[in-house]
Amino acid sequence: MSVTASAGSDEPLTTILAKHTAWRPIAAHHVKLSAGDIEVVVTDNAPWPPHHRGRYNGIASLAHKAEPRNLFVPAYAGLNMEHILDGTETRGGPDPLFEPRECPIQLRRISDHSVEMYQAPTSHKGLESAMRFTLVPPHYIDVVYECIPRRAAFDNGYVVIFWAAYINAPSNRAIYFLGREEGERSGERWVEAATPAHGRLSTHRSVADPCPLPPVPGHPLTLVFNFSKRRYTHPFYYGRYHDMVYQVMFDDPKRVRFSQSPTGGGATNPAWDWQFVIRDYKVGKLYRLRARVAYKKFVSPDDCLSEYRRWRQELR
Repeated sequence: MSVTASAGSDEPLTTILAKHTAWRPIAAHHVKLSAGDIEVVVTDNAPWPPHHRGRYNGIASLAHKAEPRNLFVPAYAGLNMEHILDGTETRGGPDPLFEPRECPIQLRRISDHSVEMYQAPTSHKGLESAMRFTLVPPHYIDVVYECIPRRAAFDNGYVVIFWAAYINAPSNRAIYFLGREEGERSGERWVEAATPAHGRLSTHRSVADPCPLPPVPGHPLTLVFNFSKRRYTHPFYYGRYHDMVYQVMFDDPKRVRFSQSPTGGGATNPAWDWQFVIRDYKVGKLYRLRARVAYKKFVSPDDCLSEYRRWRQELR
């Protein structure tokens, strides 16, 4: 894992990482990794014939020995870095709504089981980032995301980075998490979050989320800024895919939000998404988020809670 740069540092993120981790560039636009029961294909923004479209970085394919079908829509991706936002964007304005997809990404080999996507400061917002995927047997993907704002280009004082996961026609489009209704001061129960339509009641905040970001009326990305009346109590969610469970866990509930769309990847393909929120950002400061993806046979909701607790213990 890389180290944190000091605030105000203008040292490139690629240099920071190189000092502490040996890596080599990957000439191809996608790379396959396998460990334990899972196999993934990590890709940059280039198309991957014959099915994968360009502009969809992240994990193009996730398969398991018990479920060989790709969890993600083959034309799109999962853990797809999609948006860099500050709430001022308009559909007809100068801000590209899908900036991470438009800018080049370099794939870097860390080890046989670990690959990193590096993106130099983006053309409009100037956000430099690196996202590392490490397979951990038998069925985990450990994720470390790091970024440095290189310019004072976020007019509302905050940064939202948004990832999409387009799920390949599951029978159940909902995500599940432990939480409670807005305004309740205690208690928790399993919430089935199946939003009524794309961009309606779509984003779920933590009970530890300190406050809403400044209002963004009329923002074109309703999926990101339209909040539900439910708050989660533990920073993880899961979704069902046939006999499998896809679970995503995070290390910081104050800065993570879940988003769900019943049709984000097409009429039969929901989106099970998440956001990383950086408040009061500082130019030159490195910010980090850690996550773990578990993809395995579904056992029970309580088993998903146990997975999260085990991972948190590992982090400590």
